[in-house]
Amino acid sequence: MAARKQILILKRIRDKVLVIIASILFTIIIIPVFLLFMVPCYIYRFIVAQLAKVLNPGLGKLLCTRSALCAVDDLYTFPKCTLLGVAIVGGEVDAEQMREAMMKKVIEAKDKHGHHIYPEFQQYFSQWLGFLFWKWEKDFRMDEHITYYEPSLNKQVDDKELVQLRHDLVKKPYVNGKSPWEIVLVKNYVPSYLIPENDDGTGGPYPGPKSVVIVRLHHGMADGYSMLELFLNSIDNDNVKREDLAKPRFRKRSFLQSLMYWTVVWISVPYYVTQELLTTYDNNALHPKGVKLTREAYSAGDSVPVATIKKIRSTYNVTFSAVVMSALAGGIRKFMLVNDMKIPDKMHVVTPLPWPGHPSTLRNYWSFCIMKLPLEVADARERLKVLHKKREKIVHSAVAAMNFTLVPLVGALPHPVLNFFAQRNATTIMMSNFPGPPVTGTFFGHPILYGSFGGGLGRGNLGFGVAMLSYRGTLSFGIGIDQAIIPNNEKAQELLRFIKDEIHILEQDTVV
Repeated sequence: MAARKQILILKRIRDKVLVIIASILFTIIIIPVFLLFMVPCYIYRFIVAQLAKVLNPGLGKLLCTRSALCAVDDLYTFPKCTLLGVAIVGGEVDAEQMREAMMKKVIEAKDKHGHHIYPEFQQYFSQWLGFLFWKWEKDFRMDEHITYYEPSLNKQVDDKELVQLRHDLVKKPYVNGKSPWEIVLVKNYVPSYLIPENDDGTGGPYPGPKSVVIVRLHHGMADGYSMLELFLNSIDNDNVKREDLAKPRFRKRSFLQSLMYWTVVWISVPYYVTQELLTTYDNNALHPKGVKLTREAYSAGDSVPVATIKKIRSTYNVTFSAVVMSALAGGIRKFMLVNDMKIPDKMHVVTPLPWPGHPSTLRNYWSFCIMKLPLEVADARERLKVLHKKREKIVHSAVAAMNFTLVPLVGALPHPVLNFFAQRNATTIMMSNFPGPPVTGTFFGHPILYGSFGGGLGRGNLGFGVAMLSYRGTLSFGIGIDQAIIPNNEKAQELLRFIKDEIHILEQDTVV
């Protein structure tokens, strides 16, 4: 064990030296070349935007740079960047009533200047002179976007069938010339688990029939926060306000502090970019080098009370995110040991970060951070402390701000160039954790009893996704792992069980 620790220390020193050397080369060579290439691209982008108004007036606005990056996908053959929000609601859903309500409250909604608040719901991506624009549907029909899951009209739908439907919708191609979104209504849903009547997770099962509402849209339209805010705040929710949605917390700085902070951000760009490029490429049993993904996933889902996570958070004086990430790391460690997999020297997780000032419209407005999971740490409490320190350091450092700033620089490139850059090849895991409101929201008059989300993992060879959503006193979490990585669905369920076990271990203050 001591020898392994010394080897890890030497590897870290080696990596730091390589990063410093590469940073110097980056500053001397890459930055000037990058600027020489980027400045003409930005000028060209501006010219194309102006020409479109004259030569192609049927086009709408250019996609914002972050959305343009997310829109690099095979939308009409095999999309890989779909977002899926799933809500179990009380009562029988009616498609026609929902179409009328959606038309009135969202599609036709306008601001004080008479402009559509959510025009993207009637627009699709159209490429012109190398850039993606919004373009209005020629014949927008709500019945093409809000539909029933036909089998549910005549029979009951169980969890197994619902899981398969979710898998099918994630990879379902979009229709060219139509806005890339839809709402699928599932009637006669019969869950295999108890859905509590009260917001705090107590009480008997919620009485009456239940339905499922699945909101499917492409990531190029908006991010998960926009999606969550729209369908919890903008649609008939008197008891859930925008302020109820948890916001990312960042340190408040004076003008002088902000000036110094952003100066440090730009000065440190060469070092941090080089560090992310050189040290976050994983090669392990859950991200094997050279593997060809099947794009078919084995998945598993479960939930725990939010109160349990908060109890652990308070006991150890850490963040909510640190608790769930520590459970993920501990669960993976045990899974690898049980299945005779080598514990790798490094395994990274990339996680999106909602950014302060998110607009109240459909928009991609996020940063991200990449963290190394401390799989080498066997003690659950020590692992939690290590992850808390790591995450707090990264989130409040120049890294998150740098990534927030650099994403639009890349997203401003022409679409064919983005096709080359928009690949997720480095990290093992993508993890999203969304905090929803603690009280029951409604969806066009139907109480939302339970919520979860998921989606595609993007282009590249990242084949392990984790999605978490806290809502109404419950943290739902699910994992999806490509079938090229694990042999069957039982292994996905086993891993999820180990992750949940880690939460209980921390709750009981027990050493692994």
